[in-house]
This record gives sequence, C-alpha cells and structure tokens, in this order.
Amino acid sequence: MKLRSLCAALLTALALYAVPISGAVVATGLAFTSAACAHTPPNLTPEAQAAFKADQVLVRVGELQDAAIALNKTTPPALSDRDAVMVVRFTTLAMKTIHDVPSGWKVTVVNAYTTLKQNLPPASKTQLAAVFDTIDLLLASVN
Repeated sequence: MKLRSLCAALLTALALYAVPISGAVVATGLAFTSAACAHTPPNLTPEAQAAFKADQVLVRVGELQDAAIALNKTTPPALSDRDAVMVVRFTTLAMKTIHDVPSGWKVTVVNAYTTLKQNLPPASKTQLAAVFDTIDLLLASVN
C-alpha cells in the first residue's frame, strides 16, 4: 500500500471513530498522522519539490477543514458554528489560491492563515492546535 493511501486510511479512521470520543483526539491524531506523511522525496527537481510542498499544504488545509467540521459536529460542539465557518472559509480560499496560483500562493495563504489564527478564540485555537502546529511546520519549510 502506498504511503499516501495508508495516510488517507488512517485519517479516515480517525475522522470516523475518534470524533465522538473527543475532539482533541481527532486534532492530535490528524497532526500526528500528517507529520508522518509529509516527507519530501529526495530525488525531486526544485520544481517538483515546490509542487510536492504545495500538494502537502493542500492536504493539511483539507485536514484542518475536516477537523473543524468534525469538532463542530460533536455534542455539544467542541467548535462553534462561527469558528467552523471561519475555518472553512479560510480553507476554501487557500485551496482555490494554491490551485489558481501554483507558483505564488504562499503570501496569500500565509496572510489568510495568520488572520484566521488571530481571529479564533483561545478555546478554538486549543482544539485545533495540533493541526495548526503541523501547518506551521509545513509552511515554514516552503520557499
């Protein structure tokens, strides 16, 4: 099984089974699984490395969206509707920007990401901290 398929299977299992137990478990599991899946192959050209990193950012942004939605669906919601909507708006913008501007997406996405993190209340940041940490590390590695 390819690493990407394995990662997808692990993330799906976390999303399906861990959410009812605890929102924090989902966020931690997503970040742990994400970090294990994000290694850049050493034999890529610089252009291919940039494309790989952009793809990894897309995957992690998708995981952030999935985590926010899952946390919002818990009873009681671990993430408010307002905060979940903010996250989904950011993820939609980020995904569109990366697809539309593959060589110049970083500034726009980082600015929107910073704004999202500044506007979320502390409790929501705590719920999503592990996913945020993974995205922070990945964005720092993108040139």
